[in-house]
Amino acid sequence: MSHIEAREFGVRVGGDELLSALNFLCRAGAVTAIVGPSGCGKTSLLNAMSGLYPHTSGALLIDGDDSVGWSAARWRRFWRDRASFVHQNYGVIPDRNVGFNISLTTSGDRSRMCQALEAVSLEVPLTARAGILSGGEQQRVGIARAIYKSSQFVFADEPTASLDRVNREHVISLLRTLAREGRTVVTATHDEDLMKAADQVISL
Repeated sequence: MSHIEAREFGVRVGGDELLSALNFLCRAGAVTAIVGPSGCGKTSLLNAMSGLYPHTSGALLIDGDDSVGWSAARWRRFWRDRASFVHQNYGVIPDRNVGFNISLTTSGDRSRMCQALEAVSLEVPLTARAGILSGGEQQRVGIARAIYKSSQFVFADEPTASLDRVNREHVISLLRTLAREGRTVVTATHDEDLMKAADQVISL
């Protein structure tokens, strides 16, 4: 089962030590919430865990393999084959259609794209321009992308921050569903409802 384990893990950006000596385990089948006050490093930790920031100390094991020594090519393979990122600002390309935003290609599997939309309860045509969708709908397109890719690891940065209550509840439910399907879901959040829905919490 997929998992991420930090051992005395630290992050330094631009000469400043943002995080140090962190120890935690993010399990498959669980939602892990990274929480803490604004500016404490929630997004920095999420970015470091997903390879977007360089690691500076300790170990970060992905399925038992220390990713600190991974090359850029190895991280690209990780993102291509195993991981997805759900962004606070929805992460869609507004001028491309929904189908492209789900598959990130012009030749995606139409049946699988439709199944991903159905899974997030989004009734829009694949040909619709993503930029015309509401914020909640765009966020669900981002989650549909993770479903389409069958991503083992789903990273989500403040995925409910810009949504109304109905859409927040929907997105939280979808993240829980991804975890129940056996994925490792890690989210940075200050949303108390998402914290309560998480299986474990990393407090910074």
